[in-house]
Amino acid sequence: MVADVTEQLAPLRILVNNAGDYPRIAWADLTEDRWMAAIDLNLTGHYRCARAVTPAMSNIEVGVSSTSAASLLAAAAPVWPPTQRPKPGCTA
Repeated sequence: MVADVTEQLAPLRILVNNAGDYPRIAWADLTEDRWMAAIDLNLTGHYRCARAVTPAMSNIEVGVSSTSAASLLAAAAPVWPPTQRPKPGCTA
């Protein structure tokens, strides 16, 4: 899917990893299968999307619009190449 987007539209510049759901049922009625489906969508789905776009987005300059994400990225900065670290004060 990533290759189709980059070939047909343009290089990827941003990923909005915003899919999610939660079981709208009583806790007592929540089965393990339904719980695992929610975990798969809410956690594993985000991981898969991020991994899928990493090769296409690995050479672009990083900008972060979330202060919580920026703090997480800053903590991981030592493993990032200098050209990919978030710029201080970046809000877009």
